[in-house]
Amino acid sequence: MDDQLIYVRTPAGEEAMQQRTRLIQRNLRRVLDTVDGWLPVADIKGQIGDSRMADDSLAELERLGLIEELSTREAREKRQGAVKTASNDFLFADPGSAAMPMAAPSDRGGTPQVGGRVPGEESVSRRPPPTTLVPADDPPSEPVAAKAQGLLVGLRGKFFRWRQKQKVRNDEKAFRRAYETLTDEDSFAPIKLRPIRRGPRRVITGPGRLVRGLLLLAGGALLLAMLFPYGRYRPEIERRLGAALGDQVRIAELRFSFLPYPNITLQGVSVGVEPYAEAKSIRVIPELFSLFGSHWVIRHVQLEDLMIRRLGITPSARWFASAPGRKPALLLRHGQVNRLSVEIADGRLDGLGGEVVMRAEGGVEKILLQNAERSLQLEVMPAAVGYQLSVVGNALKMPFKPNLIFDYIAARGEISSGLLSIQKIDGRLYGGIIDGTAQFDWARALVLSADIGLARASASSFMAALDPDLSLEGNIGGKFRIESRANDLAQLSDNLRIHGEFLAERGVINRFDFMAAVRSSLPSRGGYTRFEKFSGALQLDRNTWHLGQLKIDSGLMQAAGNLDIGADRQLKGLMELDLKGSATRLNASVQIAGTLTSPQLSSIRSARR
Repeated sequence: MDDQLIYVRTPAGEEAMQQRTRLIQRNLRRVLDTVDGWLPVADIKGQIGDSRMADDSLAELERLGLIEELSTREAREKRQGAVKTASNDFLFADPGSAAMPMAAPSDRGGTPQVGGRVPGEESVSRRPPPTTLVPADDPPSEPVAAKAQGLLVGLRGKFFRWRQKQKVRNDEKAFRRAYETLTDEDSFAPIKLRPIRRGPRRVITGPGRLVRGLLLLAGGALLLAMLFPYGRYRPEIERRLGAALGDQVRIAELRFSFLPYPNITLQGVSVGVEPYAEAKSIRVIPELFSLFGSHWVIRHVQLEDLMIRRLGITPSARWFASAPGRKPALLLRHGQVNRLSVEIADGRLDGLGGEVVMRAEGGVEKILLQNAERSLQLEVMPAAVGYQLSVVGNALKMPFKPNLIFDYIAARGEISSGLLSIQKIDGRLYGGIIDGTAQFDWARALVLSADIGLARASASSFMAALDPDLSLEGNIGGKFRIESRANDLAQLSDNLRIHGEFLAERGVINRFDFMAAVRSSLPSRGGYTRFEKFSGALQLDRNTWHLGQLKIDSGLMQAAGNLDIGADRQLKGLMELDLKGSATRLNASVQIAGTLTSPQLSSIRSARR
């Protein structure tokens, strides 16, 4: 790709940057953010840091129609500007200019004439058609364009002739009113006095009468819409909605509203015999003429404060289903959801909003949702027993302990009234890569299970999220099985069980100095131990840690042992050290005691060989 090219965003690209509902790859969004119509490709590569990725991303964005070359846009705007200028000069030329003949005063009585003829004659002189302006870089006009241009010339000429005739008639009426005298019969007629008007008299012409009539008609339609007895048709609307949603529907109030746009507002809507879904209000814009038929068409629906209860996730998926080969009684074109809340177990996911994209023949194509902070985006599609989910999150925090914060996460799965199943998890956690699967079942009791793999994460950030007093530096990874069972979400983290294996590389164990413990006959506190590798088996059971099969490789020192961390933060462990020197070899045993914040290391025996 030429490094001197300059790209600019298209309207679709601007919309993709402003509306996060469009799900594009993260690297494409990053490159799209650097395209501003000023930076050449070379500078964009410098900002991205990966020339090959920048070239591929720019090519893909250009293929998707999100960017285009600046030179291409300037050439297109230049051609459009030239055509527009030529058309305006021709269509809106001043009738009094040299290109258009003007009315000349008559030789008799000062009555104006048009084109050398007296008023009242049927025809006026025609001027030759103006010269058509064609830009130098445009191809010659086609016969269809020439016919259209001729039609415009004829209409323009008729308009100017009609305007000249009107002016002549108005001048004749003014002359008669000024110079005609009263007859004898008229002298005895009563005089009608009219009030004196200041300023020019306003005369409502034909277009003015049309505008006034349209305004009166619109005002009457609005008044009729406000006074219409909507309550009389509420049972029929409930029946239609019930047939469309596949369940019983109740509406508390039905009225017409002007805000935020003219619409029919349904207040207090509930779905289900025992309501599993409730909406504070639903604003509807129907296609007017469809209301007189058997199949209603709704152009737009806006749902406000929609609540779906824990047992309503599966039934609500039937709202968007459409029977194949049968035209639905109520067809929705587009929907919008504001402040959606979904109950999951005994908790609730609040603050979601987005749009419902429908197919032309009926049925939902997809539902695009996001939270208020736009850190969580969901693409939802109805399935047989619920919804299929595609989730993308940035800087997303887990809702229960341990409060891990994901740099980025993408997941795919399904959700129903009692089960959330995630088949694939990909993301980044504290600079490392995470993958795995998870399942959360709340049909009877709350059961959480997950298999997670982690690679090259920051050990200091990861361990601090698990426990603030765990101080370990370096890179850490491993495979972990996570399980928990509880009666409510508050107890889910307290009953958490984690077991697996971990490996840390090129780091430091803070507050543990094994070499100082071997050299001193007294217990030692503080210090640190550097290592090339630190591995072991991890097991967490209800706030009690057990680290077994520990192995530390630190240059001339190798250590192996185990460590227990109780719920009261007390330490209990034993490490066997093997120190290799140039001439001797030392074996020592170090006992670990104290607390997690102030560990105590004591050498209990040693031997030289």
